[in-house]
Amino acid sequence: ALVTNPDGTVEAQMVASGLDVPSFLGPMRLAGSGKPDVVGAFRFLCAPSHYLYDDPIVMPGRPGESHLHHFFGNTGANSNSTYESLRTSGDSTCNNALNRSAYWQPAMLQTLADGTQQVVVPDYNNIYYKRRPANDPWFVEKGDIPVDVPRGLKFIFGWPDKAPLFKCINGSRNVTDWMETMEEALAPCTVGMQLDISVQSPYCWDGKNLDSPDHRSHMSYGGSAGCPDTHPYHIPVYTNQSIYTIKEGDRPATWHLASDHVMTPDGPRGQSFHTDYFMGWEDTILDRWMAACIDKLLSCSSGDLGDGQIMMQGALYQELMAKKAQRLPVPERTAAMAHH
Repeated sequence: ALVTNPDGTVEAQMVASGLDVPSFLGPMRLAGSGKPDVVGAFRFLCAPSHYLYDDPIVMPGRPGESHLHHFFGNTGANSNSTYESLRTSGDSTCNNALNRSAYWQPAMLQTLADGTQQVVVPDYNNIYYKRRPANDPWFVEKGDIPVDVPRGLKFIFGWPDKAPLFKCINGSRNVTDWMETMEEALAPCTVGMQLDISVQSPYCWDGKNLDSPDHRSHMSYGGSAGCPDTHPYHIPVYTNQSIYTIKEGDRPATWHLASDHVMTPDGPRGQSFHTDYFMGWEDTILDRWMAACIDKLLSCSSGDLGDGQIMMQGALYQELMAKKAQRLPVPERTAAMAHH
């Protein structure tokens, strides 16, 4: 069911999660200012959750029909997920269950010397939301209307609308700059170093649709002139950064995405990188990080809400974050496979 807000925008009807919200929060000193940057930021890490041949957005109700996806966020996400099911069930690998949103992306695979394939599990996904504060005169100047992320919003971003970027890092040091292909980034990347893949979401929304037939056209990228008139509602831009460690025995020259052969059969490996997002946040928590981190121009990280509290790291999150650089057998298409 949908509700229409006073500003005319539409979102999913509120669904209670049944969670005891205060028990998921802990004290945190106030986040610092994001200045001289002009945007407020809210960041958190997500541990890997599970792998399925499912896509709740593109192929709802059709388990096993997609290319292999790496899921993070809601641990119960599958082809039958709805806004209601996300809100009322599942733990989360993004700090804790106050963020029951589902996130997924194509699985990274490698081919071993004997021809068998393995799943290369990312160490973690780094997610950050950034936007100018709602009271920034820039919005009036550009004609954009700043809004929160609407309940139940879903969309796909990355290839082909927005090219992914790749780099090799060694700890906090960049081994390469951001590169346009995975091959370029992996060329100097050796054991112990990490491949970093980043892609940015669109942030201009039409205000009327939580999805669209192509799962993209209800959203749009803005530019220096702001959002297009057809998509005037400006939500925070969401960046998904995936970190993969190269370990002994890996064959990074064979790394490829499960979606490459379908989407970019003639392009370089990794080019088809994209991210699917199905919003399932606890309403009061999203309201809080929007009001503090984004609208007060703060630099919040690790799930810090910017108002003196933080989303505590749940037991599942801690357990999964400790399992670095996992390699898994490619799951059978018939069976769901989780690795926790």
